[in-house]
Amino acid sequence: MTIAVKRVSGRPTSAILTVAKKTSPGILANVMRLDDPWLRAVVWSPSVHRFLYVTELGARSIKFYNGHVEGSWACDDPAVAYPLYEKCLELGVDVVQFHKGIPFGDQNMETLRPNDLQKAARDFPGMKFIIHHLAYPYVDETISIAARFPNIYLALSGTVSLFMIAPVRMQHIMGRLLYEVGSAKLLWGSEAALVGSPEPYLRTFMDLAISDELMDGYGYPQITRADKEAILGLNFARMLGMDLAQAVASASPVPGRP
Repeated sequence: MTIAVKRVSGRPTSAILTVAKKTSPGILANVMRLDDPWLRAVVWSPSVHRFLYVTELGARSIKFYNGHVEGSWACDDPAVAYPLYEKCLELGVDVVQFHKGIPFGDQNMETLRPNDLQKAARDFPGMKFIIHHLAYPYVDETISIAARFPNIYLALSGTVSLFMIAPVRMQHIMGRLLYEVGSAKLLWGSEAALVGSPEPYLRTFMDLAISDELMDGYGYPQITRADKEAILGLNFARMLGMDLAQAVASASPVPGRP
């Protein structure tokens, strides 16, 4: 299993991540969150302390929030976005993630469309781009983009509740994802900080099966155990170059568990 930890301000997070890295080497994947107020400091101040999350705490990926009520920026803006990607690659980070869709409050929806990642993916073929939340409600555009761009991946974060409250709808979405994008480019996201323990969602996902009616009517494949294992962690581990077998073998045992 891989764990992504978003960066929040303050030294306590640094302490937590430092301990976690020591107790779970190779398993904990630190994901740094980068929001609009930090952009200029990160791009134009090479010594900014936030780079320590990459150089010292080993951040393997950075998540960007480009949509805001004021001050939004485009992911294909050569003046704003591209220097960020170049800095990531310079630091050895080749996986970047984006909050798309699911607006906060009264944000303008258009700033959260996934369309601006197409040119970025073309211009940075060595970078892997992850679209979170399936950019809901822009699911059609998101699936089309991920199906056509080999370096664009989709995270199910923000949609996992549909497995429980709208199972047929989620079967339909999952069927499209498997048929058009493929399970190798799908990533799990629990949103546990917002929706509580991920256990019920994990159980529901593991029990998920696409109905015969949807498979016959739309040509969807059935989701397999191998698909689920890939989505739940193997895909993300592969993207980050993590050897899970070695990491699990060398990890410290969890008290109370075999």
